[in-house]
Amino acid sequence: MTMWMMVLAFGIATLLLAWLLFGYVVWLRFVGDTRLRDDAAVPSQLPFMSIIIPCLNEQSMIVDKLDNVLASDYPSDKMEIVVADGGSTDGTLALVEGIARDDQRVRLVHCCRGGKINQLNEVLPTLRSDLVVVTDTDARINSSGLSWVAAEFCADADVAVVGGYTSPSGGLAVERCYWAAQNRIRLLESSVLHVSTVVACCYAFRRDLIDRFPDDVIADDVYITAVANTRGHKTVYCPRAVVKELRTPQTLPEFFQHKFRKSNAVLRELMRFAYALPDMDSRWKSILSTRIVQQLLLPWATGIWIALGVALVNLGQWDVPVLGASLLCVMLLVTRKATLSVELPGDPERFGPVTLGLAYVYTMAICCATAVTYLSFRQTSCYARVGGDLKNSEQPNLVGSVMTKPASDVVSVMPTVSGFTLAVGESK
Repeated sequence: MTMWMMVLAFGIATLLLAWLLFGYVVWLRFVGDTRLRDDAAVPSQLPFMSIIIPCLNEQSMIVDKLDNVLASDYPSDKMEIVVADGGSTDGTLALVEGIARDDQRVRLVHCCRGGKINQLNEVLPTLRSDLVVVTDTDARINSSGLSWVAAEFCADADVAVVGGYTSPSGGLAVERCYWAAQNRIRLLESSVLHVSTVVACCYAFRRDLIDRFPDDVIADDVYITAVANTRGHKTVYCPRAVVKELRTPQTLPEFFQHKFRKSNAVLRELMRFAYALPDMDSRWKSILSTRIVQQLLLPWATGIWIALGVALVNLGQWDVPVLGASLLCVMLLVTRKATLSVELPGDPERFGPVTLGLAYVYTMAICCATAVTYLSFRQTSCYARVGGDLKNSEQPNLVGSVMTKPASDVVSVMPTVSGFTLAVGESK
């Protein structure tokens, strides 16, 4: 390769990294309005709301889950709670039936087929409301959360999807690091009214958005958000609807398996809508294309940039790599400032350089694995629960290269390194 070709290739790799690692975040910060949703207020007349809780063998969590939803300050005459059971064989059904006898807001649906997508599709036609909330048994929402979700819909008739502000309850430090960055990037995307994906453990959508989920959907949260954005609707991430997710990876092997499957699921759902890029709103087009390229090309662009930089230094052209590295450092500082300007509810956790560095290395490894196996790896919406809560579940099945069984959550994660934010798919 001649010198000028190496310099050109290094320049292209530098610009690609500058956008994927930093420019995307800076663009969101300056084209969006982070104050846009501050004026949303809970209306005096709240709409009727249907809440779906997909479950399977949730004896240990279902009572606390229903207590959490029933304790909401949402008017009791404006909600129905539908527990969509996928074939529980433990004590889940008896517990739900007992609560349903005492509270007419709760009803149990025995779904013919297991798996979250099948359960949602069976329940959707039976709902009484035009506003649907999907929430998992391991999600706990604050008492005013449902009211704030409804407020987002009432504030703007074009808002089609609203996600609850979700973070893990405990777990690995690197997992919490991922979530902190995820929440900042989603709030930035929300400021341009096109969140890349809400979090599956608690989100809401207008009933007329879809009749049903396609049977091959893996990540319902990614799919529902992409549908709304592609059709020109608005999607928002609501920081006042605070959700805690109880199940989270407890070991590094579980963490990697978990994140790899999530990354594959999110990429597949995003690629489902790539055909419509020419006709999309310009902002959603930029978000979707960037998210796809981040997962497919970022690790390779990083490796090529390093290899070309070392080669140029060895050839005596050290000024080119220094210029490229300086540009990325400046972008890093700008991105860090833009990211930290996004306020998170409560007292956000701070992470040290070791955790941040591990987040970057782990993310590159997961992205590489996803890109290499994208064409061959297959999975469904049925998969193993995380956090070791397997004792009440049926024997898992083998799908693709992971052990899977029906569960109820898919999310997307954006790890951060000193302000750098990276989109990585996550499903629970």
